[in-house]
Amino acid sequence: MNKSISEKDCGWITSLFFKCVLTGVALVGMQLAAFGAEKPNVMFIFADDLTYEGIGAFGLTEVKTPNLDRLVHRGVTFRQCYNMGAWNGAVCVASRAMLNSGCFVNRAQEGVNTYPRWSELMRVAGYTTYMTGKWHVPGQPRFDVVKDVRPGMPNQTKEGYNRPKDAEDYKNGWKPWETKYDGFWKGGTHWTQVVADNTLEFFEQAEKDDKPFFMYLAFNAPHDPRQAPKEYVDMYPLDSIKMPVNFLPEYPYADAICGKGLRDEKLMPYPRTEYAVKVNRQEYYASITYMDYHIGRMLDALEASGKADNTVIIFTADHGLAVGHHGLVGKQNMYEHSMRPPFIIVGPGIKGNRSIDAPIYLQDAMATALDLAGAEKPEHVEFNSVLPLLSGKKKVQYERIYGKYINNQRMIRKDDWKLIFYPFAEKKMRLFNLKKDPMEMNDLVDNPEYAPLVKDLKKEFLELQREMGDDLDLDNPRKPVKKLRKKSASAQRLPKLDAVITTSHPANGGIAAKHHVSTMIDGNPKTKYFSSNISFPVTFSVSLKKGEQLAKSYALMSGNDMTERDPKSWAFYGFSDGEKWTLLDKRSDEKFFQRHQLRNFKIAKPQAFSQYKLEVTETQGGNKGLQIAEIRVSDK
Repeated sequence: MNKSISEKDCGWITSLFFKCVLTGVALVGMQLAAFGAEKPNVMFIFADDLTYEGIGAFGLTEVKTPNLDRLVHRGVTFRQCYNMGAWNGAVCVASRAMLNSGCFVNRAQEGVNTYPRWSELMRVAGYTTYMTGKWHVPGQPRFDVVKDVRPGMPNQTKEGYNRPKDAEDYKNGWKPWETKYDGFWKGGTHWTQVVADNTLEFFEQAEKDDKPFFMYLAFNAPHDPRQAPKEYVDMYPLDSIKMPVNFLPEYPYADAICGKGLRDEKLMPYPRTEYAVKVNRQEYYASITYMDYHIGRMLDALEASGKADNTVIIFTADHGLAVGHHGLVGKQNMYEHSMRPPFIIVGPGIKGNRSIDAPIYLQDAMATALDLAGAEKPEHVEFNSVLPLLSGKKKVQYERIYGKYINNQRMIRKDDWKLIFYPFAEKKMRLFNLKKDPMEMNDLVDNPEYAPLVKDLKKEFLELQREMGDDLDLDNPRKPVKKLRKKSASAQRLPKLDAVITTSHPANGGIAAKHHVSTMIDGNPKTKYFSSNISFPVTFSVSLKKGEQLAKSYALMSGNDMTERDPKSWAFYGFSDGEKWTLLDKRSDEKFFQRHQLRNFKIAKPQAFSQYKLEVTETQGGNKGLQIAEIRVSDK
């Protein structure tokens, strides 16, 4: 097992002004001494669109989840786990940005492109990192091992929307088990099975590795298209499916809070019918149970690997889902069914078959893993570890829970109360007592008795807004408008360099055009030069077609995914006389902090040359490959 982390490994993180110093922490009576006692493995299992009702052991629905029930009985369930919401319709994008950056929702979009990600922090803490399944985060996954990365969702087809209108429509239409519609069946093997198969394969490798592992196992299920083998659909006859008690044929404020044309809401016909809701819930349950079967395979493989006694399992999902509650289908609302996923933690020293009601956020999983690793939490990570709640050292994680959906909805939950704001709806607020009315059916906002409470909650929300960096004026909101984003330097097409460029180290033999050296001067930052097999130094020679040009500065643009492939040390030369290269600038320990970052470097003694040469001697990751998006030469 690794006993220390080198300064080289920590250099790029130190430059972001925090230290990755590993410290000892107490895990429910189990002492983890930094660099000493064996650190626990962390197995993070992540579902997509799974509401808190979707665990059979909770007894809230008819869904069958014997393997997730195993986790419930062996571990601790956090009954009040929330997602903060999103800045667009794809709520999972915001959820995953928060999860991987550690930043709250209004800072996560920038944070996920600025700070080291969860996997990188775990790597620095001494872990082998592994990922398979759904990503939906900017750039490529930054794990040691990555297998079968999936997009935001399997392809949906037109046949999968606005269905079923009635029994005849169902008979003649889309079926969850039919492979001709692709979706989860695309590629020949159901994507849920692929995640499990890859997990089993990794355990075979882990047996030979003396380092602890961090596994990020991300299912696309039970997101639509909700597909599963027929035997799983048959487990749920329609007459056994119970309708949500808060079912409505149509939510009265749907247009104002998310829009009836929202993709998720178009899955089911308007007005909602009992038949359509039952079919959609049948398919939802089947997808969950099929995922549960494969989670069982993964848990069995962990046991067989001999690693189970030192592995902490965290299971959660990116948010919940309505599927008929309140006349809604998706997750773009502030109701419990859509804001709350399950959250279960199981592991050595964790007393099982318990539940905790203290509200948390699902993204607390990241801070918890860092705590388990004995790593100091960086300043930019705003979420909190649940370990103090498990040990009883802490009773409250967050005094108030915050929720948002673009500028159309806001929410505060405090104690038993939830106040929802609809800035653009005819009804501006809704008030619910979650203890007495867990299904949120009795809106109390117009009851004069609760006027003082509404006033206090609104005041609390204004304070919460400031903490969250939320500048929406609830009383004088502005309609969110689609505006053209000002292109950053990384998004602009740069002037094409009129030159010929060659390298001493052709990328991939020049086979892949987008990784060819010529892309370094094409002016398109979306392309890049990349080579995985590096032997330093690597030189790039630029011959200007129009002869000599004065060089007062030059610029390099980082690649579009892994920072460890960015150049760290290099020299820049000029050449004209055919005999000798002139050193113009030399750099060591330089860093690029984000993808497609364009950095300019001044030349102390500008000269005019017809040829220039960049000689890279080191990258951030040593031998992890080299990538550069663009190279510039300027007389300014």
